Amino acid sequence: MTRREQYGLFLPFFEAEEKRYASLTERATIFLGLISVISLFGGIKVAAEVSRFGAVATAVFVLLAVLAALASIFIRSYKDICDVEDIVITIDDEQYESEDVYSVLLGNLADAVSHNRRVNDTRATWLQYSALFFALALITVVITSLTTG
Repeated sequence: MTRREQYGLFLPFFEAEEKRYASLTERATIFLGLISVISLFGGIKVAAEVSRFGAVATAVFVLLAVLAALASIFIRSYKDICDVEDIVITIDDEQYESEDVYSVLLGNLADAVSHNRRVNDTRATWLQYSALFFALALITVVITSLTTG
């Protein structure tokens, strides 16, 4: 199998991580919107009906959920397969043949996919933390409203 064929075989893995990045960003944005809407309408009711401890605990959990979702959104350290300008200069300087170019691209591709997968895993973890904190906020509201009502 030639290096060009290998490159074509592994390119979908890079594209999959790019799609995962877009999906995680969309999910984080939707989750922030959901937290905002529920907090806006539910926050007034919570403050009026639950204990002071319950309201403070809920506020802290909602704040942590928002911060975790924002952390997920602001992680942007992705790698591309190559810097086109650098690769063109390298090809000219080293007088690479076609297979040599694909060898360089294949190495860069493997590095970029590995790096981007780690970044996406980190972003997904922050989103999981956000969901956990928001769930804890909802549980706190339910428990405190049951005990005060």
